[in-house]
This record gives sequence, C-alpha cells and structure tokens, in this order.
Amino acid sequence: SLLKPGTKNTLGIWASAGWAQYPDELRPHNAITNLAPLVLARLEMGSFAVVSDGSWATHESTTSHAGPPFGSGGFGGDAIDDNRAQPGWDTSSHDDSAWQAVAVHPLSDFPHVTISADAMEPTVRHSSIAAKSVTVAKKGNPHFPPPPPGSWLVEMDEVFTGWFEVSNMKGSPNSTVHFQVSTTGGVPMEYNMQDSYRFGPSGVGAFRMRFAYHEIQYITISGLHAQPALTDVIGHRLTSLGQRTGDFSCSSELISNMYETTVNNYRGLTTGGMTVDCPHRERRGYGGDGHTSYQFALANYP
Repeated sequence: SLLKPGTKNTLGIWASAGWAQYPDELRPHNAITNLAPLVLARLEMGSFAVVSDGSWATHESTTSHAGPPFGSGGFGGDAIDDNRAQPGWDTSSHDDSAWQAVAVHPLSDFPHVTISADAMEPTVRHSSIAAKSVTVAKKGNPHFPPPPPGSWLVEMDEVFTGWFEVSNMKGSPNSTVHFQVSTTGGVPMEYNMQDSYRFGPSGVGAFRMRFAYHEIQYITISGLHAQPALTDVIGHRLTSLGQRTGDFSCSSELISNMYETTVNNYRGLTTGGMTVDCPHRERRGYGGDGHTSYQFALANYP
C-alpha cells in the first residue's frame, strides 16, 4: 500500500552504530567494529526483491553519540544537530544528488563474524509519561557543580526506562541545548546519561531521542531562552516484551497494586532482549537477572 505505481519509490534506512562500537573484552576486536553502522537488508515482494548493494546512497544524519564512548559508565545518548537536517530525506521527491555512494564490504572480509537478524521481539514504545513539574535548576548535591544559569529541572511523573522529547524549544541560532538525566533528586546526571541539541539558523526546534535510552525521572536542561511548558516535555516507556498474556487480580487493592507495579517494573527492566536490574547502567545480560524473574515472565508474557 506504500508503493506508488508509475513513479519512483524510495526506501530509507536510518542507522546508528550503537553498541556495535562497544569494545568487548570477551571477543577479539576486529575491523567490523570500526565500520559500524553497517546495513544488510533484503525486502521481498513476491518475485521482486530490493537488496542493499552499491547502488544505494548515504549521507550523515542529524544524530551522533553524546557523551563518552560506550562502556562501563559510558551511557550517553543522542546529539542532534539541526543544521544537518534534510526534510523529506526518505521520500522520492528529495534531491539526493549530493549524497555519496555507500561503501560495500563483502561478508568474506569478516570470516570470524556471524551476521544474523535479531531472534527476539523488537524494543518498542508502549506508553507515555507526563512531566510533573518544571522549576529553576538549583545546586543540590554538594559533590556536583551548580547548573549553568538559566537551567531548568524537569521532574517526570515517575521513574521509567525509555526516551524523552522536548518540543517548542527556542534559543540562539547554532547554540546548543544540553540535557542531563538522573533518577536521584539533587543529582544532575548519573552514569553519563546525557543528550544535546544544536539549533539551526531559525533558533527554533524540538528534541527527541531515537538511538539511545535512559532510566529517567529528572532532566536538567540548559541553553534555552525560556522555561519549557509542562506539555512540552513527554517521556516514552520502552520494552522488548511482547503482548502481555497473563493477568492477576484479587479482592485486596494493595496486593493488586503490588502486582501491577511489578509488571510495570519488569517492562522497564527488559529492553534490547535482556532483563537487567539497573537499566541506567547495564546494557548486557548477566544471566542472574533473567533467572530470578523467569517464573514471573512466563506467567505474564509469551
């Protein structure tokens, strides 16, 4: 239904290197890590197929990694530069004459690497979280420096694992808005959870995470001309759990609430196909977290 007969159709893929750049001490470092992001795609429609090959074109996107390199304590987020925005980049009417040809890397270049699709449910948004308050950011914990003048502290309705977005932002053209994320009051940033947004010539823009996620309750924002409205900030819960199939209810409101709280927590602890106990600082499965909760998981999810 998305195809337009008789005209050119366009397929666009927005890719990020992500954890493919993580130098894992348990595997040999190889050339494929430095080439990320890589795309291997095949779209089949009956006898017709579209495959990723040297005919594709590529261009640097608006988004790069914010913060230190991936690793222990390096859990930065998205750095967005609106000066690189190309509206309609994934449409057939877009002029891509200035784009570069992709570099092709045969699988034979990586004899020790197995390439396969994820055999798991995708990580998706399943619900939203509203902002509870927006106040002037002040120095809290004495072990951290005071926030820059003109900073704002956003408290979300509850702690959650996922994305946040901020709309209707105004600032000086080409200036940068910085976001620091925490789950602890008085602590501006935990485990390098940070993001940034650079205004284009208009000085007007919006920020939304796409390629990273945080555990979020407090967001310190600096670099804006005006205080964000409550409705300008929204959070999105992420999980890789599929459709919920189990349920529980009883006459005790307390026990029923305990159960629903546990379901909500388990959703936020399960992203990227693994269950952890601290989603703001863990990105790899250790086994123990999954084993201690597998009975609850089997009773509630397929």
